[in-house]
Amino acid sequence: NGVDESVAKILNCKDILGLAQRPVLLACRFENPLESAKQIVHSLAVVEDLFVFEFGAMPEANQLMPLLANLFISSPMPNPLIFGEWLSHFLQNLMQSRPKWFFDDSMMPIEHYFQFNEWMKDMIQSLDAPK
Repeated sequence: NGVDESVAKILNCKDILGLAQRPVLLACRFENPLESAKQIVHSLAVVEDLFVFEFGAMPEANQLMPLLANLFISSPMPNPLIFGEWLSHFLQNLMQSRPKWFFDDSMMPIEHYFQFNEWMKDMIQSLDAPK
Protein backbone atom coordinates (compact mmCIF):
# COMPACT_ATOMS: atom_id res chain seq x y z
CA ASN A 1 0.00 0.00 0.00
CA GLY A 2 1.09 3.53 -0.71
CA VAL A 3 3.84 2.73 -3.21
CA ASP A 4 4.27 4.87 -6.29
CA GLU A 5 3.36 3.74 -9.81
CA SER A 6 6.92 2.70 -10.69
CA VAL A 7 7.29 0.40 -7.69
CA ALA A 8 3.80 -1.00 -8.21
CA LYS A 9 4.62 -1.80 -11.84
CA ILE A 10 7.70 -3.79 -10.81
CA LEU A 11 5.92 -5.56 -7.96
CA ASN A 12 3.04 -6.57 -10.23
CA CYS A 13 5.50 -8.75 -12.16
CA LYS A 14 5.41 -11.70 -9.80
CA ASP A 15 8.75 -13.36 -10.58
CA ILE A 16 10.79 -10.27 -11.40
CA LEU A 17 12.73 -10.34 -8.12
CA GLY A 18 13.67 -14.01 -8.56
CA LEU A 19 17.13 -13.22 -9.88
CA ALA A 20 17.81 -11.04 -6.82
CA GLN A 21 16.56 -13.72 -4.41
CA ARG A 22 19.32 -16.23 -5.17
CA PRO A 23 22.14 -14.10 -3.70
CA VAL A 24 19.94 -13.41 -0.65
CA LEU A 25 19.67 -17.13 0.01
CA LEU A 26 23.40 -17.59 -0.58
CA ALA A 27 24.18 -14.77 1.85
CA CYS A 28 22.63 -16.59 4.79
CA ARG A 29 24.63 -19.73 4.03
CA PHE A 30 28.05 -18.11 4.43
CA GLU A 31 29.71 -18.02 7.84
CA ASN A 32 31.92 -15.09 6.83
CA PRO A 33 30.08 -11.74 7.21
CA LEU A 34 32.12 -10.12 4.42
CA GLU A 35 31.13 -12.86 1.97
CA SER A 36 27.51 -12.54 3.09
CA ALA A 37 27.67 -8.79 2.64
CA LYS A 38 28.96 -9.23 -0.92
CA GLN A 39 25.92 -11.37 -1.73
CA ILE A 40 23.53 -8.80 -0.25
CA VAL A 41 25.27 -6.05 -2.23
CA HIS A 42 24.88 -8.14 -5.39
CA SER A 43 21.20 -8.67 -4.67
CA LEU A 44 20.55 -4.98 -4.08
CA ALA A 45 22.42 -4.15 -7.30
CA VAL A 46 20.10 -6.49 -9.21
CA VAL A 47 17.04 -4.73 -7.76
CA GLU A 48 18.45 -1.32 -8.63
CA ASP A 49 19.37 -2.54 -12.14
CA LEU A 50 15.82 -3.78 -12.70
CA PHE A 51 14.48 -0.37 -11.76
CA VAL A 52 17.01 1.45 -13.95
CA PHE A 53 16.31 -0.87 -16.88
CA GLU A 54 12.59 -0.19 -16.62
CA PHE A 55 12.60 3.53 -15.81
CA GLY A 56 16.03 4.87 -16.81
CA ALA A 57 16.87 6.27 -13.37
CA MET A 58 18.04 5.00 -9.99
CA PRO A 59 15.25 4.39 -7.47
CA GLU A 60 14.78 6.97 -4.74
CA ALA A 61 14.77 5.86 -1.11
CA ASN A 62 10.95 5.78 -0.95
CA GLN A 63 11.01 3.48 -3.99
CA LEU A 64 13.92 1.30 -2.90
CA MET A 65 12.56 0.38 0.55
CA PRO A 66 9.32 -1.23 -0.69
CA LEU A 67 11.31 -3.12 -3.33
CA LEU A 68 13.72 -4.40 -0.69
CA ALA A 69 10.85 -5.31 1.61
CA ASN A 70 9.29 -7.42 -1.12
CA LEU A 71 12.66 -8.95 -1.99
CA PHE A 72 13.39 -10.10 1.55
CA ILE A 73 9.84 -11.07 2.46
CA SER A 74 9.47 -13.17 -0.68
CA SER A 75 12.98 -14.65 -0.54
CA PRO A 76 13.62 -18.12 0.82
CA MET A 77 15.88 -16.67 3.54
CA PRO A 78 14.72 -18.27 6.80
CA ASN A 79 14.98 -15.24 9.14
CA PRO A 80 15.76 -12.00 7.30
CA LEU A 81 15.67 -9.75 10.37
CA ILE A 82 17.86 -12.05 12.45
CA PHE A 83 20.28 -12.34 9.56
CA GLY A 84 20.36 -8.54 9.29
CA GLU A 85 21.15 -8.27 12.99
CA TRP A 86 23.94 -10.84 12.64
CA LEU A 87 25.46 -9.02 9.69
CA SER A 88 25.13 -5.66 11.42
CA HIS A 89 26.82 -7.03 14.54
CA PHE A 90 29.95 -7.81 12.55
CA LEU A 91 29.99 -5.02 9.98
CA GLN A 92 28.33 -1.91 11.43
CA ASN A 93 31.39 -0.75 13.41
CA LEU A 94 33.64 -1.52 10.48
CA MET A 95 31.48 0.53 8.17
CA GLN A 96 31.40 3.45 10.59
CA SER A 97 35.20 3.53 10.78
CA ARG A 98 35.35 3.42 6.95
CA PRO A 99 38.75 1.82 6.40
CA LYS A 100 40.04 2.40 2.88
CA TRP A 101 40.45 -1.32 2.20
CA PHE A 102 36.76 -1.97 2.89
CA PHE A 103 34.79 1.08 2.00
CA ASP A 104 34.57 1.75 -1.67
CA ASP A 105 31.50 2.43 -3.77
CA SER A 106 30.92 -1.28 -4.32
CA MET A 107 29.92 -1.80 -0.68
CA MET A 108 27.75 1.32 -0.41
CA PRO A 109 24.52 -0.68 -0.87
CA ILE A 110 25.13 -2.55 2.39
CA GLU A 111 24.30 0.72 4.17
CA HIS A 112 20.95 0.67 2.36
CA TYR A 113 20.48 -2.87 3.63
CA PHE A 114 21.15 -1.79 7.23
CA GLN A 115 18.73 1.14 6.80
CA PHE A 116 16.16 -1.26 5.40
CA ASN A 117 16.62 -3.59 8.38
CA GLU A 118 16.05 -0.70 10.80
CA TRP A 119 12.98 0.35 8.81
CA MET A 120 11.55 -3.18 9.05
CA LYS A 121 12.20 -3.37 12.81
CA ASP A 122 10.48 0.00 13.31
CA MET A 123 7.51 -1.16 11.24
CA ILE A 124 7.17 -4.41 13.21
CA GLN A 125 7.44 -2.53 16.51
CA SER A 126 4.71 -0.12 15.40
CA LEU A 127 2.45 -3.10 14.67
CA ASP A 128 3.16 -4.57 18.11
CA ALA A 129 2.61 -1.27 19.94
CA PRO A 130 -0.59 -1.04 21.99
CA LYS A 131 -3.21 1.18 20.43
